[in-house]
Amino acid sequence: MLNNLKYYRRGFASASYEALSMISSRMKPNQSMAHKNHGNFIQTKKFSINVSNLSQLGKLLHREVVEEQHALSDAMEDEHNLQKMRGKIEDNGFEIIDLTGQASVKLTKKVNEDESITVEFNVLNETNDDKSMDFEGEGEENDDDSVAIFEFNVTVNKNGNLLKFACNAGDNIHIRNIDYYPVGSPDPSNLAFDNIYHGPEFDELEPDLQETFHTYLQDKGIGKDMAEFICMYSDMKEQKEYVKWLQNVRRSMS
Repeated sequence: MLNNLKYYRRGFASASYEALSMISSRMKPNQSMAHKNHGNFIQTKKFSINVSNLSQLGKLLHREVVEEQHALSDAMEDEHNLQKMRGKIEDNGFEIIDLTGQASVKLTKKVNEDESITVEFNVLNETNDDKSMDFEGEGEENDDDSVAIFEFNVTVNKNGNLLKFACNAGDNIHIRNIDYYPVGSPDPSNLAFDNIYHGPEFDELEPDLQETFHTYLQDKGIGKDMAEFICMYSDMKEQKEYVKWLQNVRRSMS
């Protein structure tokens, strides 16, 4: 369940008994069911479920929908904080493009006639990379294991020349890698793209150069507020999309 947006993650399933197995794994500890597959049945500690019995599966799906909707209702304070953070991002010139049913979110900003900025992230792209905990390049580690880290990309487009930053968002921004693509660079689908020199790992750069790149992004509006927004938005959107997914699966089983 949502708990002050501590970024509770969950997996997705696509088949009927896979969905039921996933639902079982999301139960509270005193409700958990150790299951085994036996043909068309899922064996649990309490009962066996024939996966062809869609009405039983429907009941489980309904229960999960109700629980997750309650979780959303309980997260009104988180929603309020997210809207405040969204206001900061929009006041900084970013337009948020978010389509229901999609996991990807895009933010765009037109700096001037020659320059635009795009920020893209996927709400499912959470990482536990230890290096991503050092956001300022100062060698400090974050001891809060509950903080989720989300991958995102920044593209600065100046007259068709692209400067791309692969980043992580957590307590702050951490740059993983920087790529430069001049006008006329091959498309990623082109085999020639693999021959492009993509630069060193960001952590291999001199500390003062790392700091200057972080300052560059901050001046573009991509700093601590953006990191917090990406984490909060990813968590809330994933929760809402998960509820919609449950509802759609339940509807298909009725």
